[in-house]
Amino acid sequence: MNPLLQNRAWHFPVKLDLAKMRSAAKLLLGKHDFKSFAGTRSYEMESNVRTLTRCDIKKTGAQLTFIIEGDGFLYKMCRGIVGTLVQAGQGKIPLAKVENILASRDRRVAGMTAPAHGLVLWKVFYERRSH
Repeated sequence: MNPLLQNRAWHFPVKLDLAKMRSAAKLLLGKHDFKSFAGTRSYEMESNVRTLTRCDIKKTGAQLTFIIEGDGFLYKMCRGIVGTLVQAGQGKIPLAKVENILASRDRRVAGMTAPAHGLVLWKVFYERRSH
């Protein structure tokens, strides 16, 4: 691990199958109830339905960058998605199970929550309103 990235990136010292991770990421695109990927909170949300328009993984050397775009995110949702994709890359979560995870609406069946190291909100897009 590059020491300059300590606490700025998640060091995961296990070989991952990038093709499996990308295939699993594609299954998350579109409009879904993402409750299975959200962290627990003491209040109920009006809706857990969100639309992901992008869920990509870019590889630069040994570094993976997860790019997740959508119309909104639940508490710890992106970290739950990344943890699940990493476990898919380890072979611990088969591709067939990803759709079942979404349908279950149960956080206990999804993968681990990735640490926040390196998590950034890059850009926010707002719709233009006509006056």
